[in-house]
Amino acid sequence: MRSALPTLLATTLATAGCLPDADLKAPFEIEPVVYDDDWTIGDPADQGFDPEALRLAYAPVFDENRLPTIFSMLVVRHGVLVAEGYARDPTAIDKLENIKSVTKSVTSVLLGIAIDEGAVDPDLDRTISSYLPGAFAQRLEYAEVTLRQALTMQTGSGFDNDSDTNVLRGDRYSDSVDFVLRQPRVGTPGDDFLYNDGSPHLLGAVIVETTGGSLDAFAERVLFEPLGIARRHWDSHVDGLHYGAFGLYLVPRDLARFGQMVLDGGVWQGRRIVSQSYLDDATRLHVERPDGWHYGYYFWLDTRRGIVAAHGHGGQRLLMVPEHDLLVAVTAEPTGSGDKGLSVAEIDQLIDAVIAAIRE
Repeated sequence: MRSALPTLLATTLATAGCLPDADLKAPFEIEPVVYDDDWTIGDPADQGFDPEALRLAYAPVFDENRLPTIFSMLVVRHGVLVAEGYARDPTAIDKLENIKSVTKSVTSVLLGIAIDEGAVDPDLDRTISSYLPGAFAQRLEYAEVTLRQALTMQTGSGFDNDSDTNVLRGDRYSDSVDFVLRQPRVGTPGDDFLYNDGSPHLLGAVIVETTGGSLDAFAERVLFEPLGIARRHWDSHVDGLHYGAFGLYLVPRDLARFGQMVLDGGVWQGRRIVSQSYLDDATRLHVERPDGWHYGYYFWLDTRRGIVAAHGHGGQRLLMVPEHDLLVAVTAEPTGSGDKGLSVAEIDQLIDAVIAAIRE
């Protein structure tokens, strides 16, 4: 897919290999590498950045004593990749990373495309059971749950990510949709926000039922191939259904491709991927939350700072700031949690520093 790493990067790798084992971070380097991958590479100053301020924004990423779990941070403005830093391993530019729950945002876009193609009814208040009647035949407590309620995490499901997700990933149950529907209902659908991995899995099943084939095959045709994403991995259950909530692996630049397409209103390099109307709906506030990070359709919204985001466990992030035509993509250790993970506050500080570096 891509050309060999340039000599400059090879030199950097050789230098990094000479570091003592105690050194976790790679040498500071944020100048984008030129690849044959359709990204436009540019100078930060030409895109309205103070280059030195942008370098300072990257300082915590490469600091040996700060943000130890961060893998990469990419900055794109006006569609131009102006900076990318791989803090632990410069070869990570070409490695698949587990983007965790950023997968949910991909599933949201895939649903929008299925609606655009006429496979799924544009009426999001239609019930999921109307698409999957067999699955719901013995699960009548969820029979009236709608696509919109699943998209906004308001199904009333008691699916617990701390315990049930590991079961969903395993082979204890042969039918993954039935396992999701087995979880007790703990609230009234449409009332409370209960974030869980079960709801996106149900919507993945709807997409498969209405489009045929697999979720990954549909994504290849309508999303990955149009975006130029040739390398990926997507985990699936033993029943063959790919997980709508997690399990997608992308290289950092391809993660950024997805984010840039969303930032550009559903268009990638002049090609319409998903309708503007669906994305406008998906990225507007549907559920207000007390911590300031509100919710759309598997997208998070900081309305105070004008940020639309895709979040994944451990610190996987796509942060889109339409006011500044800015995209910041972050990958990190996917298993980190608590004090060992990249916190929301730390990511907020990173994006604030990048925004502060804009002088235009």
